[in-house]
Amino acid sequence: MEAQLQAWDREQQQLAAQVIETDDHDWVLPPPSGPPSLPQPPPKPSKRAAARLGEVGEQAAAPALVAPDGRPLLHLVGGLDISFAPPAASSSAPEAAADGSGEAGTRGAQLAADAHAAVGAAAGREGDEGGGEQGEAGGGHQRSLAALVVMTFPGLDVVYEDYEEVDLTVPYLPGYLAFREVPAYAALLARCARTEGGRWMPQLLLVDGCGVLHPARCGAASHLGVAAGIPTIGVAKNLLVVDGLRKEAVEAAAVRLADTGHEQQPSVSCQEGAAVPAPPDPVPQEAESVLAAARAAGGGALMGALDAAARSGAGGRRALPLVGASGAVWGAAVCGAGSKRPLYVSVGHRVSLATAVEVVARCCVTRAPEPVRQADLRSRARIREWG
Repeated sequence: MEAQLQAWDREQQQLAAQVIETDDHDWVLPPPSGPPSLPQPPPKPSKRAAARLGEVGEQAAAPALVAPDGRPLLHLVGGLDISFAPPAASSSAPEAAADGSGEAGTRGAQLAADAHAAVGAAAGREGDEGGGEQGEAGGGHQRSLAALVVMTFPGLDVVYEDYEEVDLTVPYLPGYLAFREVPAYAALLARCARTEGGRWMPQLLLVDGCGVLHPARCGAASHLGVAAGIPTIGVAKNLLVVDGLRKEAVEAAAVRLADTGHEQQPSVSCQEGAAVPAPPDPVPQEAESVLAAARAAGGGALMGALDAAARSGAGGRRALPLVGASGAVWGAAVCGAGSKRPLYVSVGHRVSLATAVEVVARCCVTRAPEPVRQADLRSRARIREWG
């Protein structure tokens, strides 16, 4: 196992060196309009429907939108997530895909290369070899279902969904989750690029996981983005410990920024009911340090830019740059007013942090951005049909 981890470390270093953390795409963001609305909940699928892959809305039509300067507008955003079956469902497989198009989810490097070639062909550019050799690791099997949901932007209507069943053999290892998940994501992208000539291929992917907000600056979003050559954003619900950033302090700082009602030091009550100052607590002190580093980042301009990007969405969201002890910017904590749980947004590949924050904020109706949320909801609905 040690040899496998060393090989993965080398691959992450190679991929991290290829990550582009600026806006390297041809599309531009459409101007903000009204707040988005929740898509219709997914219908309960039958066993037959659960087996179909590459489902596309019959009435949907991919909009052909351009900005005044002739550049295309961002109008198709994909969300990727993976859901895991409970142990009781691991022994029963769903009906095979009617068209036989489902690939096994453990062919790591080759699937990534196939996805890169397919995405390149759909975009009119030559695909090259992508990904490195990923050896197998022990740790048992875990049955799961990866989902790709493509939505219009900024309307958030579902126009395409597809699923890839995966029998995971790579163990759960924090920091190495890409080696479990990216092969299935790559298979979904390759199939989407082949469907109707790539008509529904997303221009941007939101990945449930980390981008450069990762010890190796190469989480699943960056890994996939580089391997497939597509712009990606990492959206994580939890913060990995990197460069001195601690979850408790970051959460406290993000909440303080988002909700002015939480800017004061907390207090406790004595038996008589009188409010007294809370005892010294290192978390508020750390939160002040996190806020101070965020305010100073980019000569003081970064926090304002990210905050403006976050406010472009609904819900009064604010964005806190995540600046480590080294001075490096790792991502942003995006938090709505009154929320105690920020989202951790980071560059995956070929987008700037400001663009990442704006897209995520404009895709949020509830806490999570809709493309990722719908991928999660719909994959869970299909897993429940496995019995």
